[in-house]
Amino acid sequence: MSARVQLTEQQQAVVNHNEGPALVFAVAGAGKTTAMVHRIERLVREGHFPADRILATSFGRGNARDLAQSLQPWPHCAGVHTRTLHALGLDIIRHAQRHGHLRQFNLKQESREYTLLREVMRVARSENAPYRRELDNMDQEDFLAYVHSCKGNLIYADLASARLPDAARAIAAQVAPIEGPLSWYTDLYQLLERVRQQRGMITFPDMLMTGWQILVSYEDVRAEIQTRYHCVLVDEFQDINLAQSEMLDMLTMPRRTNGTRHYMAIGDDDQTIYEWRGANPHFILDFPRRYGGQTYLISENFRCPAGPLVLANAVIRHNRQRLEKRLQLTKGFAGTTALHFSPNTQEMAAAIVRQVRVYR
Repeated sequence: MSARVQLTEQQQAVVNHNEGPALVFAVAGAGKTTAMVHRIERLVREGHFPADRILATSFGRGNARDLAQSLQPWPHCAGVHTRTLHALGLDIIRHAQRHGHLRQFNLKQESREYTLLREVMRVARSENAPYRRELDNMDQEDFLAYVHSCKGNLIYADLASARLPDAARAIAAQVAPIEGPLSWYTDLYQLLERVRQQRGMITFPDMLMTGWQILVSYEDVRAEIQTRYHCVLVDEFQDINLAQSEMLDMLTMPRRTNGTRHYMAIGDDDQTIYEWRGANPHFILDFPRRYGGQTYLISENFRCPAGPLVLANAVIRHNRQRLEKRLQLTKGFAGTTALHFSPNTQEMAAAIVRQVRVYR
């Protein structure tokens, strides 16, 4: 991205935000990353915050890479921290280890969830677990998605043994029994956590859950992390879950009594796609009530002509939990929009794949 970009009035309003909490609703194709990085550039150039005291973070690796690349044209922004929320959680865990608060977990086994699960299945069979026969045909991906959802929502396999202050314990929850044919998932989750801790492993969802637990439990680590980041900007805020929301809440807490929280959340409640991992549009919609501050809207779409926008507006307006807004046209009426009808979601997905292959 070029450092010289003509910003719209809506984007410029976001760029001009100096301090304090702020929420930015940005529709699809609105150039939210452009507004976000131009704000960072201005804050550094005008001396509001040192570059190495700014954190620009997001749920996905692709978004974090885009942020880093978009800041490259400005040498004075070289010190800005751009990382995913999982990487942030992992950094918090490392800080806690250096302070002696945690045992030396193996932090290089993030990609070994399936290896851990197979070990847990072996243990379950050796212990004659009542669900051992269910393991022969289990959907491992589905079970791990269940684990991700639990940990993303701070649902503990054994809350009673978790070292949490009372205020944090009120936010977390104990895993509840599941009704139906997958009721044994709860028992397997509890066994997985026992084996994981015995093996000293930190898996992908543990980076968030454990990162939050550290911030609420150890004041020295919390103070160190809060001192590092004076200004925090979060992209794709609609896709965060409870663990991420609470971790960011602790991270952005003012370091002084009556201090200001320099916290900007950017996203679109209509684009929440990671609900299977605990993402919920509630967090972005509740931001103004929780933190106050200014709310901005970027509604102009620079990606699509009129046809897709008209259809998208017609569909999106049926969402029940959303801020009322419409994608605004900027690219005219070029192109043709085709509608495809399918009897079920499986056929719809197959049709999309076929169409993508045609255009490739």
